[in-house]
Amino acid sequence: RIRVVDQDGKTSLTQTILLRNPLAGSGMFKVISNPVTQYLDLQLGDLPTSDWVCRIFDMSGRMLMQRTIATAGIQRLRVDLTGVNIAKGEYVVQITNAKRTFTDRFIRQ
Repeated sequence: RIRVVDQDGKTSLTQTILLRNPLAGSGMFKVISNPVTQYLDLQLGDLPTSDWVCRIFDMSGRMLMQRTIATAGIQRLRVDLTGVNIAKGEYVVQITNAKRTFTDRFIRQ
């Protein structure tokens, strides 16, 4: 609710409204192994079947890894971080297709 103050000093509250986010709580995309060491495990949930691009960024926005994944029939994805230059710290993982982008954070130990 929002408190409104009129020019004459009279206050009132706006009506309460319900906001719904259809993606909230749906388990669409999240890191399920956090913190991570060698493998980054992602829950894909009910993502539409499509070719998606998985990217990992450091906190300054520099892209460290990019891989194309096909989500047909898979609920979880394991990304092997062997050979990827990712030091200990906090990172952002992003998956994207032509219509949607999902992001989450993870910590590399």
